[in-house]
Amino acid sequence: MNVLLKDTEKGIKAQLRPVAEASKIKFETNELPSDDDVQTRNDQEAKEYFFNGGMDALEECIVRHGLRDSGCFVKLTTRSPKDVVVAKEIAKQAFRARREHGEFGHLAFEDIPDHSSRWAAFGEEMRQALKVRSDNHAGNWKLGLVVRRWDDRCQPHREFRAFAWNGKLTCVGQYFSLLRFESLQGAPCVGESRTRCTSHLSPSQGSRSFARQKMDLVICDKPYLVDINPFDGVGLGTMKASTGLFDWDRDRDIMTGRQPFQIRVQRLYTPYSG
Repeated sequence: MNVLLKDTEKGIKAQLRPVAEASKIKFETNELPSDDDVQTRNDQEAKEYFFNGGMDALEECIVRHGLRDSGCFVKLTTRSPKDVVVAKEIAKQAFRARREHGEFGHLAFEDIPDHSSRWAAFGEEMRQALKVRSDNHAGNWKLGLVVRRWDDRCQPHREFRAFAWNGKLTCVGQYFSLLRFESLQGAPCVGESRTRCTSHLSPSQGSRSFARQKMDLVICDKPYLVDINPFDGVGLGTMKASTGLFDWDRDRDIMTGRQPFQIRVQRLYTPYSG
């Protein structure tokens, strides 16, 4: 089990790159060890981590980086959309088997006519793909802890979700898409956020670092990268809950870069309907 520190103070580094290993992404910054220093523990060690001293490693990380007073944010690297990268491959095999038996008229997944029907056809396979049948199976989901310095600038009105397609930053929208923030209503404010995104997350940098991804950002004096998740335009990341103020079916040309870059904020007060 690795305990890694992601220092948001460093901002986005030119050499930052997501490394997907089944269900985890490591972020490499100057604060993190090199690949040679990060050892992947075997399944048994991963299982023993939470039972034998895992919290000791976390405590050591907090003390070593001086996070006792300022606080930190801790998250697991698994049980998130990153798991879907592996689960999707399992589900695709099951889906192909159903298709070969003629359940979809031999249509390819992407040829099923509408987004809702595609998800309905694929959803059961995705659910089954996450089923664990043994401890060895469970051990295949590699676990890690990510520790981030607590940053009070990470406030709801500064949180955005960005999309990159084939290495190009295509659009950015409010992360809390149902909330209207007065501070975001002025055109200069939106324009400044757009400039900060496009200048610090340029297409040339994106082609080295991103490909097709959803990126969670905090935009202050410049954008700070919080998280990266997969986005494939078929199933991963295309649901409305993931795309926020953009809609994959309606805004596909924007999200894939065929139309100019856009940044969106919520202009309306949304009534609570829960």
